[in-house]
Amino acid sequence: MTGSRNLWDSAAWWWLFLAVFGGINLLLAAIGLYGVIAQVVGERTQEIGIRMALGARPSQILSCFMRRGLRDGLIGLGLGILAAIYAQGWLTGMLYEVRAFDLATFVIVGSAILLILALSIWWPARRAAGTDPQTALRHE
Repeated sequence: MTGSRNLWDSAAWWWLFLAVFGGINLLLAAIGLYGVIAQVVGERTQEIGIRMALGARPSQILSCFMRRGLRDGLIGLGLGILAAIYAQGWLTGMLYEVRAFDLATFVIVGSAILLILALSIWWPARRAAGTDPQTALRHE
């Protein structure tokens, strides 16, 4: 192998490797968020049925879940960003060429997490808001 480099020595390969695993982690987080939100919506099916029987519109049911879910998600995202800033400052001295704060990374990842959170809340809440009140009231 004269003049050729090992595939693992390429910086582009490592960035691709990290991006793939980061994407897998983001997908697993999205599936987990959807599962938790779907469980919460399922547990509150009778409450949704009562609200709809008393005259609540599907948009009101949807906005109730979105408001509560996004509030909790924003609190979690804020705490996560604070923890990441602390950890990144701590890791700066240990890792080569790592900046203490990269605003673009925080904005991109935070936006992706908020988008995933909103979709994870919207999907089961939309399904629950469209159920028939009689069916929801019979649900155990």
